[in-house]
Amino acid sequence: MKKAFNTRMTYHDSCSISRLSDKWTPWEGKRGWMGCVEPRLKRRRGTEGLYAQPRNILKAIPGVDLIEMPRTRENAFCCGAGRGAKEAFPEFATSSAQNRLEEVKYVGAETLVSACPWCKNNFAQAVKANGNDVQVLIFRKLSARP
Repeated sequence: MKKAFNTRMTYHDSCSISRLSDKWTPWEGKRGWMGCVEPRLKRRRGTEGLYAQPRNILKAIPGVDLIEMPRTRENAFCCGAGRGAKEAFPEFATSSAQNRLEEVKYVGAETLVSACPWCKNNFAQAVKANGNDVQVLIFRKLSARP
């Protein structure tokens, strides 16, 4: 981007795109009594997710002051809307989005960016409902800004 986008921005690590993108390795073993497995399964913990890449891109945009929320990367708080959760548990989704927006407010960010459409929509609805003046963007829309 050549044009400056002057804003204090923070990035939300969404579940699907960040934490759940750890490399999957096939398990070779067998199930025993009561479903016990041998050898034990290696659990994905979100430590190898996509974290640096979106931040590097955002830092490269002229005028962007990228600031981090208290909970980031594998410890980021869920927006509450992904994979059907908003439809099944709308109160939970609203509460989760409001909780995460408190972190945005705490660090003084003007713009919240996510790469997930579920997160973007849930945050945008929570901002509208509460009258916050946080701009919510999805990662792919940044290049469409004037």
